Amino acid sequence: MKRPIGWMMSAAVAASMSVAGRAQAQPLDPAVQGPLPAQSQAASPPQPDKGKDAEALIQSWPENTKRAAQSLLEKYGPPEAAAPERLSWNDQGSWSRVTLTRDGVSDNFPTTHQDFIENTIHYRVSPGLAFTLDKFDSALVVDRTVGTLSARSDSEQANTLALNLADEIARGKRDVESARLFMTETLRKAAAGKSSPYMDGLLFSVDR
Repeated sequence: MKRPIGWMMSAAVAASMSVAGRAQAQPLDPAVQGPLPAQSQAASPPQPDKGKDAEALIQSWPENTKRAAQSLLEKYGPPEAAAPERLSWNDQGSWSRVTLTRDGVSDNFPTTHQDFIENTIHYRVSPGLAFTLDKFDSALVVDRTVGTLSARSDSEQANTLALNLADEIARGKRDVESARLFMTETLRKAAAGKSSPYMDGLLFSVDR
């Protein structure tokens, strides 16, 4: 029995479509497909360079505090906080904080100078001792709530000297008058080029 020619053409087309469908359903060989594109990752935002920020801030500072800032940046690295009027570093050696201000404050003890560097240590001070330390050097700052003692002057060496003498007053080794005389004489010798262990580092241990 002969089948119609149209039936034969329809069967051939159907078979061809069936084969094509099976071919499309087969997964591609990875070797042929190639590597899949890597997932895009969001770029991390650039981190601020605190050292460069501080360098830019101090360009307009007075020459004396600008020099002090450059020295402290070299010694301690980028500050933890930088603002147009101050820089500050935390937990540097014996210091719980080091603060440098753009503008100094006039001070007449032991000689006329500007206070713009502040060194802070953890040190508990009783109310009576706070009054005595103020008589010794009004540039000492007591924070009884936080438990810190700070010295302000034009150098870290002078601050170190003041804090060493404050500790000797606290321990009863010196009275206010002898401490003031010793500080005046030690700074006079330092200006002439003579060193003192009282200015080289703290002579007592501090809490961390």
